Amino acid sequence: MSEGLVLAVVLGIVTLFTLMDSPSPLSRGEFIKPRTIDFSGYTWSVKRGRQARVGLIANYFSDDEENVWVDKEGLLHLRIIKRNGRWYCAEIACQESLGYGKYIFYLATRVDQLDKNVVLGLFTWGSSPSYYHREIDIEFSRWGQLKNENTQFVIQPGVRSGNCHRFDVRLKEDYSTHSFDWRKENICFESLYEHYPNPSDDNYIIESWNYTGKKHS
Repeated sequence: MSEGLVLAVVLGIVTLFTLMDSPSPLSRGEFIKPRTIDFSGYTWSVKRGRQARVGLIANYFSDDEENVWVDKEGLLHLRIIKRNGRWYCAEIACQESLGYGKYIFYLATRVDQLDKNVVLGLFTWGSSPSYYHREIDIEFSRWGQLKNENTQFVIQPGVRSGNCHRFDVRLKEDYSTHSFDWRKENICFESLYEHYPNPSDDNYIIESWNYTGKKHS
């Protein structure tokens, strides 16, 4: 494993469509002396970039509590807020290197109803450029086009044939679960209705994908 491997969560606005060739949101020092939050047993840095567009989708980011906070029940909230004519997005990055294992995200928002210009990204990122920074993504967005499918599982570089699996999530309620199990041999992705670490039966499976291509070892 590379040092500095983190888990990041970003809620932003689509401003670029060459996404897979753009710089990383963690590569420009936006997390220097950051505000931190405690969430899900880890400490997370809150991204800020108020004076210039930064990151993978070139947005302004705010570390204000209106944009990023954890409520009394321990639930994380990320908001895009407009201030003085400028939209500010939200991103957090785990301060602990995690590596191989299963990453599970329990969502309580209708991600299938996000605005077509909004993206929610859940991903790993390594400080070394080897293996494309070992970036593994679950992304919810229509990338500015209403006719696009709204979800994708991605192993970077996503432009490589077989590295991106796109599909439509159509939820029945607010709750959904999304995960990837990162192993040396493969990476197994899964999206489920409701909140489950594993589906109780196949009716809860929205989509699954087993990646066995070039490894992020």
